[in-house]
Amino acid sequence: MAPRARAARAAASAAGSGTPMAGNPAVTGGPAVAGPADSAARPRLTRQKVLRAALDFVDANGLAALSMHKLGAELGVQGMSLYSHVASKDALLDGIVEAMTSEAQMPPAGGADWRDALRHLAREIRGVILRHPGRPVTVRSAGPYPLYALI
Repeated sequence: MAPRARAARAAASAAGSGTPMAGNPAVTGGPAVAGPADSAARPRLTRQKVLRAALDFVDANGLAALSMHKLGAELGVQGMSLYSHVASKDALLDGIVEAMTSEAQMPPAGGADWRDALRHLAREIRGVILRHPGRPVTVRSAGPYPLYALI
């Protein structure tokens, strides 16, 4: 019998008999050890989820309130775990700008005059900035942002 199957069988029999098990707070005197069921309840973080949550946090609370600790709390994780997805707070701010620019819809390829395409892009960027009023200062202070990120 595989170790997992044995453990599952032992858990089932102990649960049915009322026998306390290791990892049970009643036995260890502390919190239960996180198991596979606990990790399945929390959604897996990705860089995109972290950036989206950061943008939503800034929209709701302002840029001055943003910290890795507070963002981690919003996501239900420790702030330090965010460094697995962004290298630093500056990288987080750059990523927020990246997330904002990805919201802009590019003009249709090939069909429009370049002036019409530029007007369309300007309207899209203005719309993004209006949807995220806490971000324009960082967009300007982020320095030269590569044009390929807008395309």
